[in-house]
Amino acid sequence: MTQSQAQATTRSTVLPFEVVWSGLLGSYRITLRLLLALHGAMLFACSLPGAALAADILPRLLLELAMLPMVAFYACFPAAAASAVRRAYADLDNVPPVLAAATIRALWSGPGASVIIRSLTKLKPRSRGPEVVAVEAQLAAAASDRVLPVLVVAQGDAVEVAAAVAALAAGETVAYRLVIHLHGGGFVAMSPADHADYLKTWARAPGMERTLFISLDYPLAPEAPFPLALNDAFALYAIAASCSTAPISVVGDSAGGNLAAALGLLVAAARGRARGEPEADAALMLELGPTASVLRDYTAFAGELPAIDALVLIYPSLVRARQRAGLMGAALALDPLLPAELNPLIHTAYVPTTLRAVSATHPLISPLAAPAWLLASADMASRKYVVCGECDPLLDDS
Repeated sequence: MTQSQAQATTRSTVLPFEVVWSGLLGSYRITLRLLLALHGAMLFACSLPGAALAADILPRLLLELAMLPMVAFYACFPAAAASAVRRAYADLDNVPPVLAAATIRALWSGPGASVIIRSLTKLKPRSRGPEVVAVEAQLAAAASDRVLPVLVVAQGDAVEVAAAVAALAAGETVAYRLVIHLHGGGFVAMSPADHADYLKTWARAPGMERTLFISLDYPLAPEAPFPLALNDAFALYAIAASCSTAPISVVGDSAGGNLAAALGLLVAAARGRARGEPEADAALMLELGPTASVLRDYTAFAGELPAIDALVLIYPSLVRARQRAGLMGAALALDPLLPAELNPLIHTAYVPTTLRAVSATHPLISPLAAPAWLLASADMASRKYVVCGECDPLLDDS
């Protein structure tokens, strides 16, 4: 195959960004362009000095009405507005990681919590299909005594779904297929509630009857750096495997895609360890830094695990500390939500000091650094899918 043919083949498997985005958020009557413009405008407004303080004092709707001139400014001068957002991110280099993470959470939650944007999204066609139920629950990890808060989404009768969730929390067998979801947010922000819209869309889809979508509200960095979120993801997978005999799938987007891929590596290593084959376990660099001591649910696990049935990674970040160039570099230069200035902040918040020098080669931080034979192993997942946008800033990482 020639280089041009290979490029053509690669391009044909990459979905345009708007297709991926609209598929995740649903079909809206208002245009996707208007939603993204309002999102960017709110992001710009939230980055202005005093915006975070004002949000604590003023009613949300009043604050947004005061921000409407910023919406007009963003619509007329998007490059200047995006530049202001990038400067706000760059200024975070001068504050402690905890404060930087808190600011990122405020910036990213601002558009998502917008009364105006929520009102506009209600203009989408009313969903036609089965009823979908969302239930919050807490599960208990086996070895680390950690509590795993989850949001469970499923179609069907509310009482029946609640009973299945209660059985799951009690460690009892459930007659459902299970799909574990790991949300995005740069390891420092967001929650399952921020992704509930597309979880409900997935649960409502044909063929998803008697399927529980379990979204893990994993602990966020920098308060909970690597690998605590990964430990909780493995603990949740072990619980799911003990409560269902049906195939288990794992899906993650962005930072959640990184966690999902790393979880697949842990599952593969645990399966190899159960067969007396330690090669995969040895390839995960568990001896470095706090990796083994924090991954208590993995290191203490002594049973047998099923391989992940389908591993779905949506615009995942699979390599840390990579030098961005080409299409991805251009996208980062223009993207107000994920600018280049943000990547060092996320890296510093998520990766412990003792592992930053090796983060690009540590398989559980940069899953693409794992040996090729392990990435191709059926022990990791029976089926693997990567979905990314043609102009997504994480294209090269995916």
